[in-house]
Amino acid sequence: MHPTATPRRRLWPWLLGAALAGAGLGAAGAAAWLASASSTYLALQASSDALHRAVVLGVPAAVVILALTWTLAELGRYLAWPRRIGRGLAALCLAASLGLPACVLVYDRGLEARGLEGELILPPAPPPAPAGAGVELGPYQEDPASPGLASAPLDDGSFLTLERRSLARKQPGGAFTWSRARPGPPPASLVLAGGLLAYTGPGPDFPDDALLEVCSLDSGRLWLRLHVLGTRASPAVPDGEAWVFSAARPATCEIHRVEPRAPARRWARRLAGPCAPPAPRPIAAGIQVAVGGELWLLERATGEPLSREAACLAPGRWMVACREGQVVAWVTASEERRP
Repeated sequence: MHPTATPRRRLWPWLLGAALAGAGLGAAGAAAWLASASSTYLALQASSDALHRAVVLGVPAAVVILALTWTLAELGRYLAWPRRIGRGLAALCLAASLGLPACVLVYDRGLEARGLEGELILPPAPPPAPAGAGVELGPYQEDPASPGLASAPLDDGSFLTLERRSLARKQPGGAFTWSRARPGPPPASLVLAGGLLAYTGPGPDFPDDALLEVCSLDSGRLWLRLHVLGTRASPAVPDGEAWVFSAARPATCEIHRVEPRAPARRWARRLAGPCAPPAPRPIAAGIQVAVGGELWLLERATGEPLSREAACLAPGRWMVACREGQVVAWVTASEERRP
């Protein structure tokens, strides 16, 4: 007797099961990865590129192998062992071709959540805070086309420089009060408040990592480092005992407020729309944030939205400057009165 072929209708439950199992295992693997104690924001960033490369290379390879093994299984469908081996390999390739994208989907969602939370690095000693000081110098922002900047002179005649490799405080004669490695690539910004220097800009290792570093103006000692998900960071401005800045994402604007002396009270808020150029503006009622052509007011302690206004419809009322329907700068009362 000749062996009979397996009817194709019996294979679809197995193929569907393999597809669902692959997707489920991929998602479960990513969820377990995210739940581990070592899955900090920076650790996830470090693994992200390798995981995406594996998907880019692995899924097409799995599809090609799936086609080949399925073809061989069909050619040998009258032979029991070649048929079973071919169809088994085809089911494994189908599971892999769906499991890898499912893993990346869950992983990226976890990275987005961890990136909003960020990773805060503090020294063992309690760090100083701006302590209610206003902006004493700055913000100074680098031109992406011409990196590097120098501040106006400080009280003793020294000044701050941000160069290709270093961040330093220099004396008028050229001697260094202190010099430290530049925290990240351009464009960056500097703000001086309460004897502290706040640096914001891209992180040093990942293209979608934004960085806040705060160091002592007197010694250059690092007091705070915060990594968050973002392609661009606004200048950090003092707000009482905290620093506030925004990090831009492709379709959202993420506002961060961190208190060095009470890190448990820091918060982050994701707002729909692109970050406008000006940094967040602390006022008595809360924190104003420009997002596209809108003006948001966030509650100071929690970041909860209090109001949302179309600022560019009445820029004089909201003390903003607009261009092409987008907020481009804050306007002070003296500028508003200027003829």
